[in-house]
Amino acid sequence: MKSLNALMQWLKPIESKMGLFSAVLLIRAKLQAAETKQSRCMKSIFKLVIILCLMVIGEPVSAQLKGHERKAINKDLKIALNDILGDWYATDSTAYKISFININNFYVDIKGIKHGVGNYSFRVIDDSIAVNGSAANWPPYDCTLRLLNKKHLEIEFYQFLSTETTKLMYRR
Repeated sequence: MKSLNALMQWLKPIESKMGLFSAVLLIRAKLQAAETKQSRCMKSIFKLVIILCLMVIGEPVSAQLKGHERKAINKDLKIALNDILGDWYATDSTAYKISFININNFYVDIKGIKHGVGNYSFRVIDDSIAVNGSAANWPPYDCTLRLLNKKHLEIEFYQFLSTETTKLMYRR
């Protein structure tokens, strides 16, 4: 309101020279210019607030591990090839069998479990395999092997950026 009064005081000498109609047009133009600058600034602030809200809402807070965190924790763990290669049977049914097969000394595949395009593969490192493996898909299907003892194996399945996992138990 103060700025409008100041504008009116500024226009009084102009009004006497230009006439009332021209003074009103000039006031209108000045107010639109001021309003445009303010509205541009307000629109920018509003957009920034929307973006920040979406960033906060878009990534839900979770105390559970996600797939990439699970892989990072287990990245240096290995299982000896002699302990893993061969047939394993589900603990709840001997009819369900999986096999770990050495593929040209670079990878070990799980035959019998297929979630993505191909089998789950594990990298061979010397005479061991990495406990983290994956199957081709997007987002990637990942799994982690845990050899509980020579006769019991746990496989944990998860997807990239997911907090949900599925664990299956196998025995020799």
